[in-house]
Order: sequence, then C-alpha cells, then structure tokens
Amino acid sequence: MNIKKLFPILGTLAVIPFVNAAEEAAPAVVPATEIVPAKKQITPEQEQLFLQGLGWIIAKQSGVDQQLAISPEEAAAVAKGFELALKNEGNDFPEKINALNEQYAEFIQAKQAAAEKKMQEEAAKKSAENKAAGAAYIAKCKEDKAYTALASGVLMKTTAPGDAKVKPTPKSFISVRYTGKLIDGTIFDSSERSDMGAPVQFTEKSEPTAFPFPLDGLIKGWVEALPMLGKGGSCTLVIPAEQAYGDGATGAIPPGSTLIFDVQLVDVSDKAIEKPETVEIEVEAPEGDPAGAPAIPVAE
Repeated sequence: MNIKKLFPILGTLAVIPFVNAAEEAAPAVVPATEIVPAKKQITPEQEQLFLQGLGWIIAKQSGVDQQLAISPEEAAAVAKGFELALKNEGNDFPEKINALNEQYAEFIQAKQAAAEKKMQEEAAKKSAENKAAGAAYIAKCKEDKAYTALASGVLMKTTAPGDAKVKPTPKSFISVRYTGKLIDGTIFDSSERSDMGAPVQFTEKSEPTAFPFPLDGLIKGWVEALPMLGKGGSCTLVIPAEQAYGDGATGAIPPGSTLIFDVQLVDVSDKAIEKPETVEIEVEAPEGDPAGAPAIPVAE
C-alpha cells in the first residue's frame, strides 16, 4: 500500500485546525453589537462518516479494492490488522509473514487472480450489454436515410463532401477536428481539449492548426470511412464496437461501446506533416465529462 498518497489529504485535514488556531490567537476587536456565531459541533454521525470515509480512501488509493478479491468476511480481518497498527501492536507480523513467504505469495497471487477473473467477467457482461444497446441504436439510425451503411456496418452521414479531388488513403496523414460521443450523448473526447504535450492545438481560429496523424494507425471505422471524405468535408460516423475498441475499455470508453464521431477533415497529405516531438499525456476533461480517453482515436 502506498500510504504516501494519503499525505496530501491528511496534510490538508491537519492544517485546517492549525490555521484556525492561529487566527484565534490574534484576537480582533469585535463591536459590541456584532454576534459571533458559535462553531458547529461534529455530530457522532458525522464522525462515523469521516472515519468510514478515511477507510474508503485508504482502500481506493492503495488499489486493494480492485487488485485483490477481498470478501466482506475477510475485510473484517483486514480491519483488525488496521486496528492493531493504530495501537502499535502486531509488530511481529512482518517476521511471521516472512517465515511463511511462499504461502503468502501463493495467497496473494490467488487473490489477484480472483480479482482479475471477476473484472473480466464484469467487463464481458458490460460489453455484451453495450453491444446490444449499440445494435439497437444503429438500427434506429438506419431509419435516417441520410446515413449510408458501409461494408463493415459503420454508418456514415456526410454533412459536407469536401474537395473530391483531395481524399485521403489509408496511408495518408490527416488533420481533423472531431468530437467523440457515446450513444447516450456523453462526450468522451474532443479535439478542442486535446494537447498531447505539443504546442499544436485544435482551435476554432480562421486558420486552425491541427494535430496530424496517419490514418491507417487509427480505429478501423475511421480507416474505412474517411477515404470517402474530401479535404474540408465533414461527416458523422456511427461505429460499432467491432470497428472501434471491441470488448476493451479505453479510458472513458466502456467495453463494447458503439461510438459516434463528428469529424471535419481539415487537411490531407501523403507525407508526414512536420510537427514537434510529442509526448503522450492524460487529458483532463471539463467538469461533468469523464476523462482519460485517448486524445485521438488510435487503434489498439
């Protein structure tokens, strides 16, 4: 457990009383007519909330909730160990466990394997549910005659065809503006908030700079659809999971998700568009939007 991760939280909690104490140490002249409100007392219920919340934070930040399959009954034993540590008791645990090092390793590995199996089962169930919902959504979209069904099942609605003489091939480098959404309308990514650590930005300026990337390195739905779009054109793509990220969860994209992309093809080149060396970074989403999705729809 990486207890250091708790330091910022515990530090913040610890600083507040000292700040208040310092403020109280410097008495102010209070007018006789001013009423100083009494401090609110912490109720027993609030105290229990704070203590249980602290335990929740420790479990989440240590990763034990996902990395080990701990049953409710076993959680009581873990809590007992926590209690002993707070009492400065049980200091012989390391020695005892080291004496049973082989058995301990087997125990932890079994717990990790059980946790991994549980996660895979949950992901498979979620993927199947999302694929069914995606299939229903695609069937509904097909009622809109503006959509064209491509060979793979991707739906494409061309809102502006662009320059018919300048279209990308799978080997072309392209620059785009785009917004990616789930079928419930949740935006998981947008070029407007992508950076990838480079100074190139996606903006709404009259002459926007755009981040270039090779088309054949992207998800299958893009590789299939975008060669049908001319430079300057725009479209909406409805991409089944099989042509996107499949059963895998990627950032804010759940497993088995059908994806919707609004895409504007800004530029096309048969040569790599020069750009500064970049490093990949996580992109923080605006409040209310999930974060962590890839800044471009890269194939995995």
